[in-house]
Amino acid sequence: MRRLMERADDSEVALGSDVMSLALEGYALLKVAGKNQGLELLRKELGSRFTKTRTPEAEPVPA
Repeated sequence: MRRLMERADDSEVALGSDVMSLALEGYALLKVAGKNQGLELLRKELGSRFTKTRTPEAEPVPA
């Protein structure tokens, strides 16, 4: 049962990676072709999903 769960987890990770790659590729195409096709609003909406936001790390308190 453990091996089956490991395989399922591996498949889920691989699928997620494929989906993300395809989404980034589609976003890149929208950036190039979308300007002339009136898809700028769609590109901006999708772009908000790919922005990298970092949470500030707590600074260590000196002892």
